[in-house]
Amino acid sequence: MRRLEADHTCIAFDTPGFGLSDPLPGHEWSIGDLAQALADTLDVLGVQRASICGQHTGATIGAEFACRWPQRVTCVALDGYTVFSAQEHERILPHQLYRFQPQWDGTHLLWAWARFRDGWMFFPWSLRSLANRRDLDMPSPQTIHDYQIMELLRSREAHRAVYPAVFGWDGLAAAQGLSMPTLIGTTAEDQLFPHLDRLHHLPPQVRLLRCANGARSHLLDALAAHVRAHSRGGSVPPVAAQAFDLASAGRWRGYAAGLAGRAMVMPGPEVPLLVLHGAGGASETELQSLAASQNRTLIALDLPAHGDSGGALLTPSRAAQTIRQALDELGLRVFSVHGRGLGAAVAVELAIACQREGDFRPQALDLHELRFWQPGELEHWCTHYARSIVPQWDGGHLLRLWHEMRDRQFFLPWFERTRAATRQIEPAVDAEDLTLQVFAALRCSDWQGAHDAWLRWPAERLSEVVCPVRLHAQPGDGWARDLDTLRQLLAA
Repeated sequence: MRRLEADHTCIAFDTPGFGLSDPLPGHEWSIGDLAQALADTLDVLGVQRASICGQHTGATIGAEFACRWPQRVTCVALDGYTVFSAQEHERILPHQLYRFQPQWDGTHLLWAWARFRDGWMFFPWSLRSLANRRDLDMPSPQTIHDYQIMELLRSREAHRAVYPAVFGWDGLAAAQGLSMPTLIGTTAEDQLFPHLDRLHHLPPQVRLLRCANGARSHLLDALAAHVRAHSRGGSVPPVAAQAFDLASAGRWRGYAAGLAGRAMVMPGPEVPLLVLHGAGGASETELQSLAASQNRTLIALDLPAHGDSGGALLTPSRAAQTIRQALDELGLRVFSVHGRGLGAAVAVELAIACQREGDFRPQALDLHELRFWQPGELEHWCTHYARSIVPQWDGGHLLRLWHEMRDRQFFLPWFERTRAATRQIEPAVDAEDLTLQVFAALRCSDWQGAHDAWLRWPAERLSEVVCPVRLHAQPGDGWARDLDTLRQLLAA
């Protein structure tokens, strides 16, 4: 896309079940199903004709689409192409259908790390022999973390529905059926490089490009040049404003421009409840604890630099301004707010701003995990509560983060594992929920900064709120320690 964005309208889709795309119905999808989903999506966008670029599984979907609807394709540029044999289907596919099932001790994260790391050394990853050794440099831990672990945490087991389709697809027949200018290439270190030799009796408009080991930049330049030479006649999608009606939304996930990030809506009666998560969290981590107990419309937003929201980390007061812009886009003027930790601080700042401007009416605030600091306590927490998350070559950063999130259920603060710090409540240590929390933490672009923004926010700001405020903490929990002091601020 970077090579083409100067002179093309570029649209990238997450394959169904991956990234931010919802899965297709059923447990197994054919490449034809995925191509149909692409066609349907282009129809919705008003794109009648386009160039098709794809890599690996994306290349199979692109080629299938071009074979089925040649009148809609100006040219095809593919990076890696699958032509699996029956023997490979039997030998390799079972190992690609691995399970990703959260475990109480976090070992599923270390297993995933080891699986992806071995995938850089061997193909298939499960056959660890010299004959299966790949001829390439090992990537950095950051690369494995960003491009494989994070995507696995998004897609979970969607690969189990897609891999059988990829291995069972007739790539040779599809390549022989392409009627538009097509370039299929890959580099020598790619697992699919040998598959180019399986493509024969191709029509003259289909060319193959074999690039040397390490020549990926050359390959991408060639693919971009092919598109640039043959992409005339494509259609630019019409740009249309997309109105959003809360009353008729149903369960909805979308993006609010004012927030530059994600909003999730779960419908119900009564005044909508705006849900603001804690430092290092995301909308889904807060919704999971609320959805079953609330009979009302829930609107959960990812705070800036959290979840799927972009931008830099903001102070609670500045984050409240972006929330107001998002609420304006959603047409939401009357609401209540549920806030936890950093989200509670943002909720207070939002209420104060709404009072000042008079354009929105928060009816009530329900706040969790606020603290009134004792002398010397704040700096101690800021030093230890959230440490940098730096990918390690052995994946140890994932296990450390897992146990940090787990111990937050047992101790307050979590890093003081003593009898005095024990939280006297039923812990929420479901492995699935903890996996969501870890995933949210890994998506926070400033883990330490987000916690500092929460911890250093002055609780004295509560005294400026005029709408009803309810402070929540269970008896016996460390978060209940300061409730009386915080309520005195509200009374003032």
